Amino acid sequence: MFSGLSTLGLRSCRSGTWSTNTPTAGLDTPCSKVGPSDKGKNSRTERLDGLEQTASVEQIRFAQECCGRFALGRARMVLEPLDKQPIRLQVDLDPGVLAAGVGPVEAKVKCGQGKCLNLLVLLGTVHASDEVVMRRPSRSTRDLFDDLTHHERAAAIALARSQHLPVRSPLLEAGRHSARFLDGAWHLDDRPWEQVQSEGRVVELPMVATPGWASKLGQKEEVLQVLAELEQAEVCVSSLR
Repeated sequence: MFSGLSTLGLRSCRSGTWSTNTPTAGLDTPCSKVGPSDKGKNSRTERLDGLEQTASVEQIRFAQECCGRFALGRARMVLEPLDKQPIRLQVDLDPGVLAAGVGPVEAKVKCGQGKCLNLLVLLGTVHASDEVVMRRPSRSTRDLFDDLTHHERAAAIALARSQHLPVRSPLLEAGRHSARFLDGAWHLDDRPWEQVQSEGRVVELPMVATPGWASKLGQKEEVLQVLAELEQAEVCVSSLR
């Protein structure tokens, strides 16, 4: 599937004939699985019998089907759980989960001449208590972060820390959660966030029947090889940015 997707994005296929002149941006290794290894056929001079059954074309057709379903927003097939014990996984929580779950906190701070500033307070992504204060985004070219006084920052942070803030994150257990600042640290549901984050979360996943498309991915060794090539391709792309 992955080699088919990478090929679709980097090479062109016209009427079963490969165009190998398209630059591959350093991705020759993953793309060599489809394309140069199978030149296809010229429909004007050769019969196309059996072309659709070749391994390379089947990979591309499968990739096209995946892209089409994603582009059209088709509903995913629901796999029924089997009557077996669920799998328990220990998931590590990133320190920034709380900041993302809380989101920007609005703070209205008084400034000189009786005016007020509408600011946003963001919890720290490494240490939650390292809050960042910024102005509300606008069309103005004014600096959103540095053009604030120490008093304005301190007042905005104090206002955010005085509130009970709702937390919404798919990485936390189902249900309502809240965050507040207690005893010099941010807490999630009255527990220190650093403690919650260090413990992680145990997730239970049901055992489901093997989906029908899994057979198109080939043997396990082939899947692992394709994943390794995809990872190498991502490294190549990152080095070119």
